[in-house]
Amino acid sequence: MKLEKSPLDGCFFVHMEPRSDERGWFKRTFDRAAFQEFGLSSGIDHTALSFNTKAKTLRGLHFQASPIMDEKLVQCVQGAIFDVVVDIRPNSQTLGCWFSVELKSTSHIALFIGRGFAHGFLTLRNDTLVSYHMTHEYDLALSRGIRWNDPDLAIKWPRSPAVIAKHDEKWPNLAHVSLLDLGLAGDVE
Repeated sequence: MKLEKSPLDGCFFVHMEPRSDERGWFKRTFDRAAFQEFGLSSGIDHTALSFNTKAKTLRGLHFQASPIMDEKLVQCVQGAIFDVVVDIRPNSQTLGCWFSVELKSTSHIALFIGRGFAHGFLTLRNDTLVSYHMTHEYDLALSRGIRWNDPDLAIKWPRSPAVIAKHDEKWPNLAHVSLLDLGLAGDVE
């Protein structure tokens, strides 16, 4: 397993190295020592799967508010997604900057998303399955989001979403998100 810095400090591409033989392949999806080597959290509190029936399904941009902003390891295990990460750390020099990556089941690449980032994705294929490993348990009371088409962010989605949850359509633009939610009162950089 190799970790590679992403365009935003605090997020990493995780290159999994499958070992193949006549049966198929086997790969590690998490390695505590490799994560600790980069100073990353190695405590996974919960895991989840997101199954998306249709291509062009949009989820996000989500984050868990302070005081328990989480870190997550995201991997597409079936299908493909256009994955987006937005820096929402109030004191960051890259606040409001974003990057995207196509994650697909055949690439053996995952994305580690640090604290203080919003995350979302658009499915590129039908029947897409996404795996999450998170450092904190989900807390509905702290569930927040940013509008996926915030004009200030100007994310270049490859397609318009065809399926989007009503709550994802109603998130505010980043400029209108509470600074307390973003961890200004906490220890987020």
